[in-house]
Amino acid sequence: MRFAIWIALLLPLVAQPQSCVIEGRVSNLLSSGPVRKAKVLLGTQGNPKYEAVTDTNGHYAIGGIAPGRYVLWVQRAGFLPVVYGAHGPSRPGKSIVLAAGEHRKGLDFLLEPPGVITGHLYDQDGEPLSTAVVLYRESWYQGHKRYQQSGGANADDEGEYRLFGLQAGTYLVSSAQTPVRPASPVPTREIYPQTFYPSAEDMSGAISLKLAPGGEARNIDIRVRKTTSVNVSGTLIAQSLTPQLNVTIARRDGLPSAGRGIMFPQPGQFAAHGITPGSYVLVARSPTEYARMDLDVGTLDVEGIELRLSPVVTVAGALKVDGDGPPAGTIFSLVFSNPGQNEPVSQGLVDKENHAEWKSLTPGTWTLDFTPKLPNFFIKSPLEVEIGAQGHEPIEVVISSRGASVQGKVADNAGPVEAATVLLVSGSSVLQHAITGMDGTYALSRIPPGKYRLVAVEDIETNSWDNPDVARTFEGKGVAVAFGPSEKATRDLLLSQP
Repeated sequence: MRFAIWIALLLPLVAQPQSCVIEGRVSNLLSSGPVRKAKVLLGTQGNPKYEAVTDTNGHYAIGGIAPGRYVLWVQRAGFLPVVYGAHGPSRPGKSIVLAAGEHRKGLDFLLEPPGVITGHLYDQDGEPLSTAVVLYRESWYQGHKRYQQSGGANADDEGEYRLFGLQAGTYLVSSAQTPVRPASPVPTREIYPQTFYPSAEDMSGAISLKLAPGGEARNIDIRVRKTTSVNVSGTLIAQSLTPQLNVTIARRDGLPSAGRGIMFPQPGQFAAHGITPGSYVLVARSPTEYARMDLDVGTLDVEGIELRLSPVVTVAGALKVDGDGPPAGTIFSLVFSNPGQNEPVSQGLVDKENHAEWKSLTPGTWTLDFTPKLPNFFIKSPLEVEIGAQGHEPIEVVISSRGASVQGKVADNAGPVEAATVLLVSGSSVLQHAITGMDGTYALSRIPPGKYRLVAVEDIETNSWDNPDVARTFEGKGVAVAFGPSEKATRDLLLSQP
């Protein structure tokens, strides 16, 4: 009994030296001054197990940590949260591995103050408008620039608005569409249309704002010109007016449409109210039919439209495998996508005879891909298919198992680099990318044979390489590589500087 009690008292003393300690400093990115009362969290991302608060010097220390791998991050009101090792908010960070009894120092942070955009809304007479403001942030997807809504605010009774908590980036600011409140009970179609800074009713005339970390853009005043909204109406000519028939009117620039939605006053008729002048796309879609019409709206009602639906297209195809076949039991699905027209993907399941069929296709350029993503398998041909109104002849899809692969390490003068981005560049296009692990290793596979460049960068936002201005910065960097069929290569890379 006494022996058991002695062992119980001894265990904490034995275990104590095995615990770990970390410490560091949290500073302001812009002023380099200390950030006090910042909360430092250690654990798995989103699941803290240990925490500390910085003192007046921005210093923190966490003790009693069990050995293991962790993520370390910090948050503080008035700053954007950031993960240790990340090059800014919303960027990948670096994990921390603590050995038994380790005391790690120098785990420092630079916190980015958020950006701010302020201004006023005025009508054409210079009177303040109390309405909503919409914020869009520039991003890139499959080589195309787009703006995604990333916040908003309400202007006060003096027309003043304030958008805050913004990370560095490129933005557009616009007013929201708002009906004019009439002075009398008589209904009116007058409306304040969505207007981009400084006074453009179309995104093409907008002036973008580039915010640096902690940047402020003030006096971003928007002048909104009152206009009269119109109605758009017409008739649907279809083989079947099913309940699944859907009609939409969308801005041609890709931003949210500004109408009040589509109504169906009678079977086979549609009407959209509250539409402001501009360029739109009118789309009708059912499981078996479709119609798409470009529509320029002026100051008069658009009536008598005949939206004639055509049958969706079904295309047959067959799969051919170049090289070794897939593992037994693999069932391929060949996927057509057309993101440029916001069409739903069409999947053709490959049967035992290697035949496939794609349904509900509409005319346009469709991109071909496949699932599952088996190692070293890639689409050999065709990469794109142009579908006409009458469909397409049967398509032979060739998938090759002779894809190359490459692996290696990324390093700088200090050693292996974790969370670096490795880009496989063909010409001016990035075909694939990979993120390095904590030991600096990366791996890319399913590479079609050919000539490329491998570039390793550390501070880059995902998909920003689709921006031509960013892509040009890769020229002359990295290493030139050439891969043959089924080649398994090793290429160690040095981190490229911006």
